[in-house]
Amino acid sequence: MTVSDLDSWFGEEALKLASRFDNRNGNDSYMKNLGNLKALHELAQKQKNHSQENSRGI
Repeated sequence: MTVSDLDSWFGEEALKLASRFDNRNGNDSYMKNLGNLKALHELAQKQKNHSQENSRGI
């Protein structure tokens, strides 16, 4: 099992749990939080890549 496999598995499990909590609570709060977290991770990855490019003079 690779890190990518684990990432996918945890992502799927988080979506299942968020959906269950939202169904129980009658809202979409947990799904919104997961969406925001994903956007934050993507932004952090872009920043990391940009910083690495700058440090190499690219």
